[in-house]
Amino acid sequence: MRRLLVVLLLASAFLGLQAQDHTVTLSVSPADAGTTSGGGTFATGTEVTVSASPAAGYQFVNWTESGVQVSATASYTFTIEADRALVANFSLLQYSISVSSSPEEGGSVTGGGTYDHGEQVTITASPSAGYSFVNWTEGGAVISTNATYTFTVNSNRSFQANYSQNTYTVSVSNNPSSGGTVTGGGNYNHGEQATITASPAAGYAFVNWTEGGSVISTNASYTFTVNSNRSFQANYSQNTYTVSVSNSPSSGGTATGGGTFAHGAQATITASPAAGYAFVNWTEGGSIISTNATYTFTVNSNRNFQANFSQNTYTVNVSNSPTSGGTATGGGNYTHGSQATISASPSAGYSFVNWTEGGSFVSTNPSYTFTVNSNRSFQANYSLNSYRVSVSNSPTSGGTATGGGDFTHGSQATVSANPSSGYSFVNWTEGGSFVSANPSYTFTVTADRTLVANFSQIVYNVSITSSPTSGGTTNGAGPYGSGSTANIIATPATGYRFVNWTRNGAIVSTSANYSFTVTGNTTLVANFAVASYTITTSVNPAGTGTASGGGSFNHGASVTVRATPASGYQFTNWTENGTEVSRTANYVFTVTENRNLRANFSQIPRLLSLTGPSGTALNNNDVLDLENSDGGSLVITVSANADWTVAENSLWFSAVKESDTRLRLNYMDNISVVDKEDPLHVTTAMGAQMRIIIRQRARVSQISLSGFGKTELYPNPAGDKTLLRFAEEHKGKIRISIMSFQGILVKTEEYYDIQADQTIELDLATVPSGQYLMLISGEDGHKTLQLIKL
Repeated sequence: MRRLLVVLLLASAFLGLQAQDHTVTLSVSPADAGTTSGGGTFATGTEVTVSASPAAGYQFVNWTESGVQVSATASYTFTIEADRALVANFSLLQYSISVSSSPEEGGSVTGGGTYDHGEQVTITASPSAGYSFVNWTEGGAVISTNATYTFTVNSNRSFQANYSQNTYTVSVSNNPSSGGTVTGGGNYNHGEQATITASPAAGYAFVNWTEGGSVISTNASYTFTVNSNRSFQANYSQNTYTVSVSNSPSSGGTATGGGTFAHGAQATITASPAAGYAFVNWTEGGSIISTNATYTFTVNSNRNFQANFSQNTYTVNVSNSPTSGGTATGGGNYTHGSQATISASPSAGYSFVNWTEGGSFVSTNPSYTFTVNSNRSFQANYSLNSYRVSVSNSPTSGGTATGGGDFTHGSQATVSANPSSGYSFVNWTEGGSFVSANPSYTFTVTADRTLVANFSQIVYNVSITSSPTSGGTTNGAGPYGSGSTANIIATPATGYRFVNWTRNGAIVSTSANYSFTVTGNTTLVANFAVASYTITTSVNPAGTGTASGGGSFNHGASVTVRATPASGYQFTNWTENGTEVSRTANYVFTVTENRNLRANFSQIPRLLSLTGPSGTALNNNDVLDLENSDGGSLVITVSANADWTVAENSLWFSAVKESDTRLRLNYMDNISVVDKEDPLHVTTAMGAQMRIIIRQRARVSQISLSGFGKTELYPNPAGDKTLLRFAEEHKGKIRISIMSFQGILVKTEEYYDIQADQTIELDLATVPSGQYLMLISGEDGHKTLQLIKL
């Protein structure tokens, strides 16, 4: 019975165990390193296989459970007895990167080693001195031409850095290019020895080798190790020589052109002889080099020249002109600077005139001394003795006398007298003594003569009469010499005027004073007519009245001229040439001459005077200050000799004419910040006018006007826009405020740094029509302007 119970219990326990399930949980470490399979729920005792597959770049390591390895095989099989939590562990793959150099001495490489899969690797090639990096190759294939190469590791790699030995250029040149020749330039391997050589041309010397302006060597042959491109310049200097010049004798002249010259240069030496010397030749070491005073040669060595001079000898020649006129002495040969005296002795019948040379005057002294400094050729000039025959006329206008002049002794002279028109010849006289009555007089010249041709004038009669005989008188009649001027005068009697002069009924002159040339007997008539005069009237000042009654009138007529004043004017008097002739507007007189009468008028006095409320007389343009800024009224007394009117154009006061002697001024309070000023005009019917400025003080003290005194506002009155012109410069902020006369602000604008002569346009479109005050303020002060907006 007990055995049966145990069997039943065991059977019951087995059935319970056989029915239990277990879970197999799989995970990966590190995450994404691979994948697993085979996990799930299994019954107890079930054989389970789990598998681990590494991801690319990873390798399977082991299976662990609770950190303890349970299998090193990627496929793990076990019998499940309980829940399992298995971890598939993976690790990254590692690769070997190897680097090398070709050739080995070409440079060094870095970056080789062991790297995880996917890691970034940088390999670097560094060429040795004298080498250049070419490229990276792998298995003979070019991988990169960059000395530094970066890549992602995903396999074993073997890289080779390839290098090439450097080649450099050695350049050589000459300075100057004609200074010589250079050799040794060309292409060289790094570290190779190069020798450059400079050979100077004729006339040049080697100085040094330079590179980039720096001296490298003073040896013409220069050897160095090539380790870079090089550019050498062989520098040469041209040889210089001394050219010396001297004079012989030292006083014989000057020699120029000596000095220092470069090899091959052209040198010119010049010999200039002193006064009295002549250049002979150039010698060097006693040998003649040139007979030219200017000698040019090519310098190729030191030279020493001597300019040789000799003293001049001159010839002085003398001759006579004419040859029979006399003898000349003193000619011959003279050394330069010596004194020579030449003498001229005239022959009988001749006189010495002068010495000439080449036709030019030299001296009037027969004995002439001079210093010899050149060849000279003198001519002694002589002349035969001659006499002067002078002729003249008496009177000078009586005729002409000819035949005077210079004559040689014993020659024949003929003088002739020719009377002028209206004259006759009388005789020839000399010293007041009669010589000949023939107009043509011939004589032998033996001395100077002065002859006078005497003439007498022909006389004619000039007769004059008056027509009518009572018309006037004449004078000027009488005898006149032929060709003389007759002046005749006609004087009209009272009431007559001169008309003209007539001869045989023909008019010869309209001038009362008549002058003419008398050529024969003449009878003239002075003609007269009754006189007629012009009366001219005018007004002074113009437009103040009228004058009438002027015109043309016969002598003795009675004339009345009338003066009529214009409105507002009164007659003063009649004047003639500034002298008063009448104070009667209707002026009556008898005409005896031309008259120019002026009617003078004067303005009827325009009386106007104003008296202020305090009894003080007001003058034109006076300022009438109101007592305070409060509103009120006052009376101004008017005194005038004509009707008068009052006018004003003000928004704050009004003027009313209460009677012929009173006007009342009504004014409002001035509550603004500025004083108010407006004009008041009183005008009479006679045109008298007075202008009074009405001023009312502000309740706040007046604003300074300094700084903006030359600021202008235009146009004013203005429409929607106006312009504000600043004549001067103003720094800083400028504020422009427009306010009513009651002090209400209407518009404000601000500006900065106004320039001289700058104009600002102000927009007034939003400002209502009316009168306003414009306040300009800034660092320079303030100014207030009145603005009228239309």
